[in-house]
Amino acid sequence: MAKRPKPAINRWVNLPAPHESVFRLTLGYRGWACDLARGTPISPARVCPRAHRIFPAHNRFVTSICPRLVSRTLSLATLPHREATGVENHAFVQNSIAYSLALAYCLGTTVVKSHMLKLREPVANGIMKVSGIRSPLEFRVFHINGIALHVVFAGPANGKPLIFLHGFPEFWFAWRRQIDHFASSGYRLIIPDQRGYNLSDKPACIASYCIDLLAKDVVSILDNVAGSKAFVVGHDWGAAVTWYLAGRYSERISRAAMLSVPHPRIFTKNLMTNPAQLRRSWYMLFFQLPWLPECILRRRDWALLVRVLQNTSPPGVFSDSDLEQYKESWARKDALTAMLNWYRAALLHPSKLALNCEASRVKVPALLIWGKNDQFLDHAMARESLQYCDDGHLEMLESATHWVQHEQPAQVNNLLSQFFA
Repeated sequence: MAKRPKPAINRWVNLPAPHESVFRLTLGYRGWACDLARGTPISPARVCPRAHRIFPAHNRFVTSICPRLVSRTLSLATLPHREATGVENHAFVQNSIAYSLALAYCLGTTVVKSHMLKLREPVANGIMKVSGIRSPLEFRVFHINGIALHVVFAGPANGKPLIFLHGFPEFWFAWRRQIDHFASSGYRLIIPDQRGYNLSDKPACIASYCIDLLAKDVVSILDNVAGSKAFVVGHDWGAAVTWYLAGRYSERISRAAMLSVPHPRIFTKNLMTNPAQLRRSWYMLFFQLPWLPECILRRRDWALLVRVLQNTSPPGVFSDSDLEQYKESWARKDALTAMLNWYRAALLHPSKLALNCEASRVKVPALLIWGKNDQFLDHAMARESLQYCDDGHLEMLESATHWVQHEQPAQVNNLLSQFFA
């Protein structure tokens, strides 16, 4: 049987003029092209004459590239109309997208532009500066444990590795008030969008969000980028992952800081024996229902999630621009269900480590930072958690709520710096 001829594939990056707000990546296929921003077929003759051709059609490696990498790269590089607003340097975006595609084809790892935030100024080597953050940020995607994880880096490449893990309903942006402080202190910051959130993959199976897999994601990132032990800081669900890392993977962790979440054994005990804590955690039971929580949370432009953030923190902690960033991340395809699946997996696939008193003991130095006015978790659980730490210390912030790193960033940054010193 004769082999079918391989199609000629041409790719262009068609950038908008300064007065235009649409960025589109155009893929040519046998004389036709598809405008991926609009999803409509167009003729190559209509492609802007300023379009820059990245790869020649006869390039053997391009025409035989793995379709999986092509699909992932295009999904990361293509910007919907609303996400392109605010791009200020079109030449830099053109080069960065072109180089990102080339790197992805060769390595399977993509340095991507932040879809969420406006660029302030471009710098060399695929590193960018983001509005409101002085430090240059590097955006990468790692294909590990069967999924793609989006990770943000800051600080010197040879600095001590410091991982920040966000919680619900946030993403890497939750640590924006910590980035400049620790990057300027010489740390190498590693801030992933945890699985299910923002630009990371969102597996459909609830079992994909069990705590062991969440912790393995962090360890796998460390395997790829750091040869030494790392400092780990987690807030909310990120703190739950940090507790697990400190107990299960202590050989990879030098020090661990948990913000606003108790040791898993303490939390489980209080859920079963403390009616007051059960009332505070009602939403965890509500999230076990299929589809209904998603429908309610999406209503009125995410009004309930916005109200939760605003009503459980002092006025102004989450600005309107901050909330727009969160809405963008919540609105991504399958994101909300994936975020809720963390709660569903916690009950359907509980951690065996938390059931073992000795195995869940934290042997590395541990710091708990807690807001006394936390409306979700009783502050008494913070002190109880110390009994499961060989070297544990508690810092209670009297006027703070659950969102300690947002409300009192200077104090939290200083406490963490002293702990890591």
